[in-house]
Amino acid sequence: MNSVDGLEGERWRMQRRTTGARGQPAQRWPKGWHWPSRLVFSLTLGIVLGTGSLSTTLAADRNAKPQPAPTPAIFLPNPLLQETPDPLLPQPPRPLNPAERSQLLTTLAVMDAQANALLTAGNAPAAFELWNRVLRLHRALGPLEEVQALGRIGGIAWRETETTQVRWIAERLQAIQAQAMLSPNFSQKVALLEAIGQAYLQIRDQKLALGVYNPLLAESRQQRNVAQEQATLLTIARLYLNWLDYANAAKAYQELLASVRSHPPTPSNPELTPIAILQQLAYIYQQDRQFQAAIPVLQELIATAQSQQQLAPIPGWLVELADSHQALAQLEAAALRYQDAYTRAIAQQQFARASDALNKLALLYQSQNQPDAALQVYQVLLDVGQRSYDYYGMMNTYDQIGQIQLYLRAYPQAIGAFQQGLALAQQLKFREAYFNQKIQAIHSAQSQGQPLPGSPSHP
Repeated sequence: MNSVDGLEGERWRMQRRTTGARGQPAQRWPKGWHWPSRLVFSLTLGIVLGTGSLSTTLAADRNAKPQPAPTPAIFLPNPLLQETPDPLLPQPPRPLNPAERSQLLTTLAVMDAQANALLTAGNAPAAFELWNRVLRLHRALGPLEEVQALGRIGGIAWRETETTQVRWIAERLQAIQAQAMLSPNFSQKVALLEAIGQAYLQIRDQKLALGVYNPLLAESRQQRNVAQEQATLLTIARLYLNWLDYANAAKAYQELLASVRSHPPTPSNPELTPIAILQQLAYIYQQDRQFQAAIPVLQELIATAQSQQQLAPIPGWLVELADSHQALAQLEAAALRYQDAYTRAIAQQQFARASDALNKLALLYQSQNQPDAALQVYQVLLDVGQRSYDYYGMMNTYDQIGQIQLYLRAYPQAIGAFQQGLALAQQLKFREAYFNQKIQAIHSAQSQGQPLPGSPSHP
């Protein structure tokens, strides 16, 4: 660019500064002003104007009705504790006459059906809102009816994971429980407390249920009401057992056993007999792997059943007794009890129980490296299988015999046992390939002079 072009360009730029982009005279700033000052002035003016608008808005908001934030469900007041009069009930409150009671029951059934329909449609909040009114109305029917309704609807709330509703129901039950404990009428108190305990179980709160039954047990003993004491002990024992609290369950059943022996219940209750209680105790000790404690309980159970001529379940209990001995490595005692179980089972033609005892006895001998004794047991087991037409069991027994004969290097006998098993497998159309493979493997190994599968190698 030459000097002339430079001068012309500078003249053009000067003209733009003084005339503006469109040839109009440019707006000049007052002396001492700069463009940043103008920007600050514009922002300040905007803030002032905005403040005026904000003030107007705030004034309008002050005149408007305040809207409270939604309250979390956990902080909502319990609707079941409300005392608001219901238009379906007489005012002022008074006991219902028979006609009013019947009408209320009909109305409650309709409302309950409506709540169920709402729940089915997916509207749980509306359903439980209606159910809460149903529960409040149940107060007019009496505390027992209210408690039963609380338990039923509480069970629904628990299944639907409506935790707040479950908490509300538990609070109402606790309020009724506190009043029930003050009742001087023992029989009415017991009926109501038992219903409250059942309602706690329906909402799966075993701790609250025990909080009902333990005081009830103490009061039953104070009143010397043996029947109620035994019923309550049975409930407590079941609670602990369902809770897998084996130690406390065993303690409750031991107390119950002592009570039943000293005061046999009248009328008789099949769950409150020494045999039934000993069965539960044996089960608890076995589940808790306290085999040393299970053994005397099972021995007592067998002796008690024997004395009462209840012979049918004895073979099964003998097997359980043998299992406990075996778990403690008391192998000779275990073998004797398995033999006793077999003998008693055969005498009563309990072939399945006899087979179970023999199978366990044979496996016990095998675990102790007594193959000859195991083979003798399996031969007896084959006889039991033939008598009971248990072809599947016989097939498995021939398999076991074949394995032992293979271990003893009695190859012809092993092949014979596997062939017998194959014949049964073909009838059952099950495990045919397995037995064929066993037989072929023995033939192949013999022809090649190799060690046979399942037999120990030569030193």
